[in-house]
Amino acid sequence: MWLAITSTKRPFKDVLTYVDLNLRDRLRVIPGVGNIILGGWADRNLRVWVDNNKLLARQLTILDIRNTLRMENNETSSGTLENGRDESNVRTMGEALTPEQMGGLLITQRGGARIYHSDIICATWP
Repeated sequence: MWLAITSTKRPFKDVLTYVDLNLRDRLRVIPGVGNIILGGWADRNLRVWVDNNKLLARQLTILDIRNTLRMENNETSSGTLENGRDESNVRTMGEALTPEQMGGLLITQRGGARIYHSDIICATWP
């Protein structure tokens, strides 16, 4: 089945974002639904430019940055809430919504070892 969602009041990007963040999960849990594909959709992405001198000064590697981004920018299913009449899916939202939030992530591991009381952030913004 193909389902088209359009709007005369919202830009195309806003409609796709709404479908991605609000409708996709609701449709996935309907019995018999096998897959949801968003046509015309490109997943959001963010390029990260790393200053090698800052890494060296803090004894970090690009893998430390990558691991922080993977661990801290994660959305996952957290199970269900049930009562006698209803069942709701629960997910944990761990995504940064802006570049500034992404840059504000603390780097808490160096080479896989924990950095206690870290104040090292991924990026600074002008």
